[in-house]
Amino acid sequence: MLVIRDHLRSQRILVELSVMAFTALFVLRNLMESQASQATLVLYSFLMALYTTSVLADSNEQPAAMQRILAMPSREPLLWAIVGSALVITVTSYLLLAIIGTVVNPLAMPTITTTLFALPSVI
Repeated sequence: MLVIRDHLRSQRILVELSVMAFTALFVLRNLMESQASQATLVLYSFLMALYTTSVLADSNEQPAAMQRILAMPSREPLLWAIVGSALVITVTSYLLLAIIGTVVNPLAMPTITTTLFALPSVI
C-alpha cells in the first residue's frame, strides 16, 4: 500500500490517466469491432503494466526511499510490493478503460464476460 501511495504522491499516475483518456477518446471511440476493442484493451494494459512497473521500481531507487530500503532485512518484500502494486494498478486501469470504452462506444465493446475472461491473460 505504501508503494501505491508513493506513486499517487509523485503524480506519475497522471501520465497513465492521460494515456487512458487518449486511448478511450481517440482509439476506442473509432473502432467498429469488439475484437479490435478487446485487443486495444489488452495491448493498453500490457504497455501500462510495463510503464507502471518501471516507474515504481525507479521511484523506489530514489534517495528518499533508501532509508526504507536499508531498514529492511531483505529486498524481497519490496520487490513483491512493487509487483503487487503494478498488478493492482494494471487491473484497475484495464477495468476502468473497459467501463469508459463502454460509455464512449457501447456497440464496439466486448461483452462483460469476455472482458472478465480476458483478465487472467492480462494479469
